[in-house]
Amino acid sequence: MTDAPQPKAAYRRVLLKISGEALVGEQSFGIDVNVARSVAEEIKQVHALGVGVGVGVGVGVGVGVGVGVGTDCGVITTVSTT
Repeated sequence: MTDAPQPKAAYRRVLLKISGEALVGEQSFGIDVNVARSVAEEIKQVHALGVGVGVGVGVGVGVGVGVGVGTDCGVITTVSTT
């Protein structure tokens, strides 16, 4: 049995910015573990291709944090992971 050839990645490194609100899933607040696992599995698949993956997670403006604070935290997260 032969292994199927892996596709060649277009980039060596990527930065993924995930919205905090996206991780809430169907809940009203917090992080949905199933959503987080799904995202982690996809990141793992990309990493298996030899791609370095940096991840920045936003705070989620819709969960009681004002837009200004949420934007500032998102920018700080993104800058600190690059």
